Amino acid sequence: MFKEVADIKTADTLDIERPNAIYRTVVVKPSELQKQMVGDLSERAATVHTGRIDPHIDNLLKITRDGRKIGLDQRLMNPLLPDFPGSKVNACMENIYNVWRETAANRLTQLCFCDCAATRCCI
Repeated sequence: MFKEVADIKTADTLDIERPNAIYRTVVVKPSELQKQMVGDLSERAATVHTGRIDPHIDNLLKITRDGRKIGLDQRLMNPLLPDFPGSKVNACMENIYNVWRETAANRLTQLCFCDCAATRCCI
């Protein structure tokens, strides 16, 4: 019904130039602390599976979110933890800086996005 009244334009129907995205895959190894933290997630998941904890307190969605945070940077779980030079965040910042340095003369633009929220939310 919405399509009957809306004027929807897609990339296929518009004749505009779009930039080509450059994707880079960077593989980093976890710190020993990150490995330990992921092990703790396994214990939490086992507790959830056995029903020994109220789902309002801990559940698989929270565990998955925490795993994503740990994988990105251990400080997202606890800001007092040390910086790990080989973290994904540090590798990303290095890439961003290198692209900026290489393209500074042309004054180009970079778009950086992270969909991992650092806040704790209740479910």
